[in-house]
Amino acid sequence: MDIETVLIIIVVVVGIGLGIFVGGKFGKKVGNKMKDKIEDKWRK
Repeated sequence: MDIETVLIIIVVVVGIGLGIFVGGKFGKKVGNKMKDKIEDKWRK
């Protein structure tokens, strides 16, 4: 596992945590944005 992968995992965990903490539409929006970024990285 390289540093970039570890950072992505940390960002995902923090993003999900924030999504749960904030809740509602804003939390979902942040979660979906994070998910899109990760999916873009995996596609490349």
